[in-house]
Amino acid sequence: MMGDVHIAPYEQTHVDVMHAHGEQAALLILNDPINTMNYVAWVFMRHFGFSKARAHELMMRVHTQGQARITQGSVEKIEQDAKAMTTYGLRSRVVVEQ
Repeated sequence: MMGDVHIAPYEQTHVDVMHAHGEQAALLILNDPINTMNYVAWVFMRHFGFSKARAHELMMRVHTQGQARITQGSVEKIEQDAKAMTTYGLRSRVVVEQ
């Protein structure tokens, strides 16, 4: 059974919450009207190392469902990925599993 999930938009440039050691998180990428589908897939390939097919599948999930869970790991790693998505111009959310 999964614990409570807290979803907050990632728009901050610093971490202002202390997290318990070992706490896990996931990165959601949100659909937006600005970035092209090809660009989003390219970011997934470049930053996360996904194959073209996997990047396309995730991009289509973002496009059709409004968001997609892209990766998961430690809170610190996911926050770094979220900051990177900001530099690419993508909107993301960090979902911390408590």
